[in-house]
Order: sequence, then C-alpha cells, then structure tokens
Amino acid sequence: MTIVTTQRTITVLGATGRTGRRLTDTLLDRGWKVRRIARTARPHPHPAATTHTGDLTDTDFLTTAFTGVDAAYVLVPFDPTAADVRAHMNDIGSSITDALRRARVPRVVALSSLGAELEHGTGFLTALHAQEQRLTALETDLVLLRPGYFFDNLEPVLPHLRHIGALQDSIAPDVPLPMVAAGDVGAAAAAAVEEPEHQGTTVREIRTAVDLTLTDLAAAVGRAQGIGHLPYQQLPDEETMTQLLQVGFSDDAARLQVEMHHAFSAGRVAAAGDDPRAPTTVDDYLASRA
Repeated sequence: MTIVTTQRTITVLGATGRTGRRLTDTLLDRGWKVRRIARTARPHPHPAATTHTGDLTDTDFLTTAFTGVDAAYVLVPFDPTAADVRAHMNDIGSSITDALRRARVPRVVALSSLGAELEHGTGFLTALHAQEQRLTALETDLVLLRPGYFFDNLEPVLPHLRHIGALQDSIAPDVPLPMVAAGDVGAAAAAAVEEPEHQGTTVREIRTAVDLTLTDLAAAVGRAQGIGHLPYQQLPDEETMTQLLQVGFSDDAARLQVEMHHAFSAGRVAAAGDDPRAPTTVDDYLASRA
C-alpha cells in the first residue's frame, strides 16, 4: 500500500523579520512549503521556500499569495515615518483581512500585542486592537499572539550604552513589564500553526517567566556588557519626542510612542492569562548578542 502525504503550505508576512524568520525556518525544517512575503526579493536557500514582494495594501496581491494555502501568518507593521500611523496600519490591516476572506484561508495566526485588548489610550496599539476586531469577524480558525515588550528593542542601543552611561526611555522605572525574545514569539507562532484544529478565536499571551522593570533591564545589560552598574534614566516626554524625531519618526509616530509608554507606566499593558512562559530569559538574550 502506498501512503500519499500532502505537503502543507503557509504564507508568512514579514518573513525576514524578527518573528517571521524563526517561524519560516522552523516550518521548513518540519516539511512545510513557505511562501515568504518580504520587503526584498532575496531568495531563501531552502527549495521549499519561495519569496514574493508586494505592497501590503494591494489586496489582489495578498489574495494571490494566500490562495490555496493551509495557513497564514499575518502582521500589521508599524511604520514610524508614516504621517498618520494608525490610518496607515488600518489600511494594511483591512487589506490583509479582505485577502484572507477572499482566499478562504482555514487557519490564521496573527501577531498582535499585549494591550491590544484595549480600545483607547495605548498609542499605536489601538490599531492592533482594530485589526484583532477585523480578524475575529472572519469565519476561520484564528490564533491571536499577544507578546510583551521585545528584548530585541534593545538592539539599536546596545553598542552605545557604555558611552551613554544609562538606559533611557520615558517609561516609569519601577513598573514590571511582560517581556519576551522575538525568537520565542516565532516559535510560538510555529506551534500555533501546527496544533490540532479548533474552531473560533484563541488568544495566546507570550512572555518570560519573570516580568522586569526597565531598572531590572538596565542592570541585566550592565552585567552582560561588563559595565557594572548601568542605571535606567526616565526621560521627560518632550525629550523622548525630540530623540524620536531626530531618528526619523514622524510627529504622529512620536506622539503615539509616548502615549503607549504612558500606558506601560500606568500598568495598563499587562498579561492576564496563565499561558506557558517563553523560555528565553533576558540573560539568555543578552548572551546571544555578546
């Protein structure tokens, strides 16, 4: 008797990004075909991976990319240069949702965020709230991934902290924040894609075993870099906005970033469930960047 197995296919948005890269490599290793949607057409070396570039607001392009697949991994990117960040994110989110509906994708795993359950007062996370509402209205098997604050947000500043002498941000220094490594989010996405089928919408919170304050985070960076004591310095909103504008943020993006930080400082962006904790600690993450 001959047993015929069908190779499953997934479309991955943001396939070259922090979470999409881990998801792509994991599923390729497990025998999936992967349609990579990426900003650049650089091919993946695996023969089961194809790469496609296009505009995420082009619903026809996305419909073609989603047609015939067993699953899709979707996300709405934050563009800090957009003049109207939430309008831009809503345009992309609507395009993705319409394409998923047209293509009748049976399973969707969507990257969202802790705080996306809140409708107001969380900066650009409110656009993720709107996207969750759109996706939930689809008649499909949906898993919403809500990760915490990414350790990977440190990457741009890690080489400069010895010179700066402090980790700086506008979030309050003593508020514990759920945190996670992006690689663990990609691994959680792969697990969600492959788990047994279920009906309706499932929410998964992704964070490490221990929530950290930014004071804790600064201390961990100091240890990892051999700096010794590295303090955390909370900046005024005005100074934070000035710094963001200097690195290319639009006025709207800078304002929304500060509003999101207010929500963090108030403890509004927090985990509420008892989902299994992600394995990578802050020390593990920093050691991998040494």
